[in-house]
Amino acid sequence: MIVASWTLTTLHRFSPRDAAGWSLGHLFKFALLATAARWVLMWLLVKHDGQKLSELGLRQEQLKRSFVTGIPFGVGILVVCNVLIPTLTRGWFPGPEASPIGNWFQSLRAIPAWIFLGLIAGGLTEEAERAFVLTRFERTFGRAGLIVAIVLSSVMFGLGHLYQGNAAAFSLGVGGVLFALVYLRRRSCWEAVVAHGTFDAIGITMIFCR
Repeated sequence: MIVASWTLTTLHRFSPRDAAGWSLGHLFKFALLATAARWVLMWLLVKHDGQKLSELGLRQEQLKRSFVTGIPFGVGILVVCNVLIPTLTRGWFPGPEASPIGNWFQSLRAIPAWIFLGLIAGGLTEEAERAFVLTRFERTFGRAGLIVAIVLSSVMFGLGHLYQGNAAAFSLGVGGVLFALVYLRRRSCWEAVVAHGTFDAIGITMIFCR
């Protein structure tokens, strides 16, 4: 099921031109349905293994202390993806890419939608899914499976953001590796969620300010 989802994303990914025609409402509805489907799928597969979603690193006692380290990690990954990598890869991608998503940030009324998209559909769901993929591959194939899962999940994370342009997709693919390492540090999904939420919150705020 995971590989089929990745294959579908690869074959039918959104180009910047496609995304530019979406309204924020369209994006929100798509994200809402996709988020619900991913949680149901993860719950069913984890339940099939006789486990609970909390065993992915979503234990309540881990949440509070995750803010102490998660926020700095999020800021650091933001700097790597938006400053360091673009500087190192300057010239890799042809010409400056015009952002196709400016129409999603034209009104302050969009802020509630972006809170959901950044914190729930992005931070929480994407990191829970990453933890799920890493633990399932590791459990099935051992250490080699874990390495493969890190690479594949990060590549798909980058492709999933291809609507932002090739340069952004590459940077976020590297960001996917960093978020995976944050999770593996303590096997705490909450720490990765806080880092990802911080990353998205700062990024969205910067776009609104521009």
